[in-house]
Amino acid sequence: MKDELSTIEKNSTWELVDLPYGKKTIGLKWVYKVKYSDDGLIQKHKARLVAKGYSQQPGVDFSETYAHVARMETIHDLIYFGTNKAMVAEFKNQMMKEFEMTDLGLIKYFLGIQVKQSPGRIFLSQEKYIEDLFKKFNMSQCKPLSTPMALNENFQVNDDGEKADSTTAKRILRYLKGTKTQGIEFKKESECKLVGYTDSDWVGSIDDRKSISGYIFCLGSNVISWSSRKQKFVALSSAEVEYIACTNAACEAV
Repeated sequence: MKDELSTIEKNSTWELVDLPYGKKTIGLKWVYKVKYSDDGLIQKHKARLVAKGYSQQPGVDFSETYAHVARMETIHDLIYFGTNKAMVAEFKNQMMKEFEMTDLGLIKYFLGIQVKQSPGRIFLSQEKYIEDLFKKFNMSQCKPLSTPMALNENFQVNDDGEKADSTTAKRILRYLKGTKTQGIEFKKESECKLVGYTDSDWVGSIDDRKSISGYIFCLGSNVISWSSRKQKFVALSSAEVEYIACTNAACEAV
C-alpha cells in the first residue's frame, strides 16, 4: 500500500483542491491481489488504489470513456510524422493541444534501440542489444534462422515432441542472429494513408480449438501496428473466425 501511494505521489496522479460547490466526492477502494509464480509459489503481493467509478455519471463526473495509455503504436506514429516535414506543422498543432513535446535532437540510442537518422528517413535497429544476448547465453556462433517459430505447425500442449528449453529459447536467438541487421524503417512519403490487412487461422490451437487472428497496419508503406494472437472465443466456422479477426482489426484501426 505504501508503494502504491508513493507511486501515485511520484507520478502526480492527482492534486488536492477544494471541493467545488454542489459536487460530491468519489470514494476510493483498495484492491488486493496475490501474484503467483509458475510453480505455484507466492511471488508478490499487489495493492491498487482505485476510484469507485460506478458512482460517477456520464457528462457530470466524467466525459472520457477510456483512460489514455501510451502505446508503442503511438510511438511509431510520432516517428512516422517526424520523417515527413510536410505534415509536421499540422501534426504539432494537433499534438501540442494535449501533450508537451520536446525535440531530443540527433540521438544514437533510445530504449536500447539503435537509431539511424538521415533527411526523410529513420531506421530503428536492435543489433547492439542482440549482440549482448548472444554473449550472455554463449550463442555468438549459433546458426541463423529466418523465422522465430517452425512454420505450418498448430499449437498443442502435448505433441510427443522434444521439450523446449525455456531458459534459453534457442530458436528465437537463432532467428535474431539471422535478422540482427534488419529493423524498422520510417521514410518520407507524399501520402499519409492508413491501410490495414487482417488474416486468421481456424483452430490454430488443437487443445482448446481456438483460432489465431492477425493484422498489420501501415501509414503509407511504413508499418506502425501489428499483432498475431489466439482469439478469446471458440469459433464454430472459418467464416466466424474471419469476422472475429476483422472485428479485432477494426478496433485497432479506431
